[in-house]
This record gives sequence, C-alpha cells and structure tokens, in this order.
Amino acid sequence: MFEFILPIVFFLTFCYIIYKHSFFHFSFLKKKLLPLVFTVKVAVALVFFLLYTFYYQDRSTADIFKFFDDSVVLFQLFHESPADFFRLIFGGEISLIQEAYINRLNFWVNSNPNELYNDSRLMIKLNALLHFVSFGYYGVHLVVFTFLSFVGFTFLYKAFERFFEHKKLLLLVVFFVPSVLFWSTGVSKESILFFGLGLFLYAYFKLIHVFQSVKYIFLLLLSILIMLSIKPYIFLLIIPALLIYFIIEKYQWKRVLLSYVLGYFFIVLIGISVGELFPKYKLINQIATKQNNFINMAQGGVYMYDDKGEIRVPYENKASIFFINDTLCKLPKNTLIEFREKGSNNFVPIIYNDDTTVFKVTFNQPASGSLIHTNKLDGDIVSFTLHVPKALYYAMFKPFLFSSRNPLLLISGIENFFILLMLIVAILFRKKQFNSNLVAFGFTSTLLILVFVGITTPVMGAIVRYKIPALVLLMISVLALVDINRFKINTHYSLYSKYLS
Repeated sequence: MFEFILPIVFFLTFCYIIYKHSFFHFSFLKKKLLPLVFTVKVAVALVFFLLYTFYYQDRSTADIFKFFDDSVVLFQLFHESPADFFRLIFGGEISLIQEAYINRLNFWVNSNPNELYNDSRLMIKLNALLHFVSFGYYGVHLVVFTFLSFVGFTFLYKAFERFFEHKKLLLLVVFFVPSVLFWSTGVSKESILFFGLGLFLYAYFKLIHVFQSVKYIFLLLLSILIMLSIKPYIFLLIIPALLIYFIIEKYQWKRVLLSYVLGYFFIVLIGISVGELFPKYKLINQIATKQNNFINMAQGGVYMYDDKGEIRVPYENKASIFFINDTLCKLPKNTLIEFREKGSNNFVPIIYNDDTTVFKVTFNQPASGSLIHTNKLDGDIVSFTLHVPKALYYAMFKPFLFSSRNPLLLISGIENFFILLMLIVAILFRKKQFNSNLVAFGFTSTLLILVFVGITTPVMGAIVRYKIPALVLLMISVLALVDINRFKINTHYSLYSKYLS
C-alpha cells in the first residue's frame, strides 16, 4: 500500500509548490491551471510507464527502467559502506569494494572505450540518491523526474517570454508539442536534459537582456554541468548560435544572416584546426564513433568486452554463449565472432579460440524493428558532408504521415506533417518586422541538432525521441516568425482565453 501512497504524497506536494510559489505564476494564467499542466505530464509519464511495462517488456533496453535498476544495485553499496557509496557518487579513487559493485552495473561503463563520455552515470547516480526518500519505490522516481522536467519547461518558457506578445501560444508551444510532452516525462534522460536546457537558456537570456548577477552566473554554470553530464552534444550544438546571438546583441549588428553564416564558417575552421592538433578530440571522429556504435546496436546481437576490445556475436548464435549471469559470460573455442579492438570503429570477423576469458555483457537483444539503412561514416570531412542532406531529410520529415503501423511512429508522422505545414505558413505569412536574431538562433540550432541526430541515429523510433529539443526550438522560432494577427482566429481564440486568464 505504501508503494502507492508515497508517490501520491510526492505528487500532491509538488502540486502545492506549483500552486503557491511565485516562480510558477503567469499573469495570464489562473493559479489553479498550472498544477493541472503538471498533472497532464504525470499522466503522460504513467502512460509511458505502462507502455514499457506491458508492450515493450525488455527492461534492460528501456531507459526508464535500466538506470533505475542499476541504481538499486548501487544503493546496496550504501548499506555496506556509506563512505564508498558517496565517494562513488561524487568522484574519487575507485576502491576494491566500489569496483565489485561497478562490475554488477550494466550501464556504468561505456561498451565502447572510444567514446569520450558516458551520459548514463548521472542518471544512475540521481536515481541512487533518490532512494533515500523513495525507499526504492519506482513511482516516487517517476513523479520526481517529471517534476524536474516540468521545472525545466517552466524555465524554458520564462527564457523566451520577453520576446512574445502572444504568451498563451508560447505556453502551448513549449509544453504541449505531443512528442516532446511524451518523451520528456518520467525516469528518462530527457527529463534531466530539459531541466538543464531550460535552466541554461533562462540564465543566459537573463544575463544578456536583463542584468548580470551572481545568481544567474551560478545558474548558468550549474546548467552547463548538467547538460555536459547528460547530453553534451546538445550543449555543443547550441553554443555556436548563442555566441553569435550574443555578439549581434552586444554590437547591434544589422546583417544578422551574414553574421550567422560567417560565424559558423569560422567556428568550423576552428573545430577542424583543433581536431588536427588533438586527434583524440576530433569532432568528426567522435560523431563517426557514435554513429557506428548506434548502427551496431541497432543491428542486434550480443555485445561484450574485455581489456582488449569489444566482441559481437550475432543474435541468432546467442545459444553458443555461456552466460555466467546477466552481465558476465564466456565463449567456447572455435566461435565465429566479430571483434573490434580499442581505437577502431570497425568490427572484423575472426575465429575465437580462448574459452577462459570472462567478458562483460553490455547489450543483448535482436535487431531493431525500425532500422534505417545508413552508410557508416569513416571520419572524413567529405563523407560527413555527403551525409548531411540525407540526415536532415530523415530527422525532419520521417516518419511520413501514415507510413507506420506503430502507434508512436504514426503519431510522430502526423506531428511531422503539421509541423511542416506550420513552417510553410510561417514563411508565407511572416511578420514584416520580427526578431531576426532570435529566429536565426532557433533555426540554426534546430538544423544542427536535426543533422546530428539524423547522422548518428539509424533507428526511426530513436530519431523521434532524440530530436525533441530541436522541435521545441523550431516551434518557438516559427511562433517568433509568423504574423498571428493575419489569421482570423481572434474570435475562436477568445473562447478559451477566459479560461487561461
């Protein structure tokens, strides 16, 4: 019974905070309606939970479960050695007891040592710390993460509020784009991502347009730390546009489009130069590594690694593997495998002849059902450039309207159609005078995120999820561009305005 009561207590507490705290109050919105928005997000999170409980039943591949499950194991370390638990959470030299627990975690260590970062550890750590108040009940984690997402979207709204006359439409665009609403709830990386992104843009625009304050500088640094820990590529993709935005605002440059073109040209040159001087941090190589890893995982199979490199066994040959437990295994002699040594992106077929090595299992599932045929990058600038148009096409327009029987992809296809329609309308019915700097920031950031997602992600379902930060920025840009007053919607708009004021 307590398993159901405690999440409800947390939910009601957050509703009370939203109702009472001035941060959540908008002049055009009745106080009682914003807790209702939070309730909608929690309801969507419950749908998310039920979908991945009864339809997609593999907990080991579902983000909303796999980090929580690892945190349950990690929290056991606190009962055995509190000091080791907190050193592992906040950083420090790894002890033998910590190493023993790390070996039991599925997502603490990158399956591919070539990747520079691991964005799963923050999720495991946050879930582990939540066990102090959740007592291990998943429902509490669901409500807390959804609240953090809600706070992030509130920050996001307040970051852009000063630029818009039609604030009610901005509220709808920020909170209720369907795929964004769905994928940014519950115990997911996106909940923390939008908390960090919203906080970052809120603090950034406060510092640029209002006044410089120690408080906003602190919030900016905190948000950068969060974004670098959970989805660093989003931060890196929007930073160039924000730097150009700042320069234009500071010096009041009039040629905004030219400024962005030249700005990105110099940023690309700097990126190429840094990559040549420090090959380990060459951006194109890192993108190629991420894409190769995602393609390999999407093709399915059993992936394992030791200190020499990574091994893939086709899923249809899974029966030949000797599993010690869910995370450790051995291979018999004369097994046909694919091997990727450290520092390489490519798997090479070989015959394995050592049956004594114990491998760490990182992935174990069949091929994805929505796999897209994608040619692998080789780290070359020409190869990358040739991939850009196709990547943008996939990320922006797929799935097509009614092109899939999968309910989630079908909804996304309908959404893509309406977003494309709104984009065309915004261009045809744009304002005579609009905030060109804001629109340029939004569109350029959107394009970069979509290209990155399209290049690195060969699974349609994952594209739908990973592109949601771009969708929010795109819809905000569309709203900033379109002339609402040219549409005869004022009569209909007034029918529900009284309920929002």
